[in-house]
Amino acid sequence: MVSQINAILEYSKAYTLENGKIIDIIEQVDGDQGDSLHREGLLLFIIDMLSRHNMIEAHQAALLNWRGSNTIRQLVDKNGYLRRGIKDWAKDWDRGSRDQLHAIIGIGLNESTRDIMYSILKNQAKRGFLFTTNIRPNTSDPSSKTYGELSWKNPKDWAKKVLAGLSKIINSEKPYIKMPDLTLIGMWGVYIRLVWNDLITSSSNLKRLSGIASAAPVWILLNVLDLSLLSNSAIRVYWKSRDKKEVDSSNHVQCLILAENIMATPLSVGARLLYTNMPERDSSGIAEPVSDNPVQQEFDIYFAKENGGAPFNKLIKPLIRYYFGA
Repeated sequence: MVSQINAILEYSKAYTLENGKIIDIIEQVDGDQGDSLHREGLLLFIIDMLSRHNMIEAHQAALLNWRGSNTIRQLVDKNGYLRRGIKDWAKDWDRGSRDQLHAIIGIGLNESTRDIMYSILKNQAKRGFLFTTNIRPNTSDPSSKTYGELSWKNPKDWAKKVLAGLSKIINSEKPYIKMPDLTLIGMWGVYIRLVWNDLITSSSNLKRLSGIASAAPVWILLNVLDLSLLSNSAIRVYWKSRDKKEVDSSNHVQCLILAENIMATPLSVGARLLYTNMPERDSSGIAEPVSDNPVQQEFDIYFAKENGGAPFNKLIKPLIRYYFGA
């Protein structure tokens, strides 16, 4: 496990922030931080799940959780806004997409970052748990009108940007604002499981009693919300039978494993079992051998060295084997 962890941390670079704090943050080999928040959350998630199955030494997990907490606190502000990274376009607070929001899974499972989870949930509540906060398209082009910081926290300035963007759409010009990503019930089940897990594992007797008392209604509600998990698995299996190059499913796999560990329902179990029928992926162009397991194949290809990212496929492999077969 040490070698797998070190292989990921090789993609972690130290930065000194304006406030004097020094953090390590996972980035692409070319320095791009467009998915850094997602990767930091994914690392926290994997470490938590490995710990649950005694697949990692306690001191290793504690050190990685401390490192992750230190980094996450610079990527999520006290009001629950997300940013992808700490430099270039990724540092803007109005580009936090639904993919980046999935970092809440690792954040919510890690006891030292659960306060951050609640900040994100409060921010989501202001949006009716329907939208993320990415009102601008992504770009790494400094000449683009969507590049640079905006006064996004000022409602008047934001309204001006929205009106300006609508004007461009009307005039058939490329807008520099966008509709934020929808979250809907695909994330609601995640939120409920994370909050219930916090209650039931709390050191507070009152919170634990609240978790026990709410167990039955929560489980009944999840039996409805997990229709999203099941339909997502079905759509992905069908879609990927037609497009064998498509391999981006780390968020869905996280949701399936989370559901298996916290308040599993017949629908969530069915979704996981259905996903084990994933068709084999097309690994052409990938130098390293890939697994025979189609779910692991997705990670082997998506996180291959050729794609310039940290090799999470090697760290998550024991979990894929446990939940999705050999």
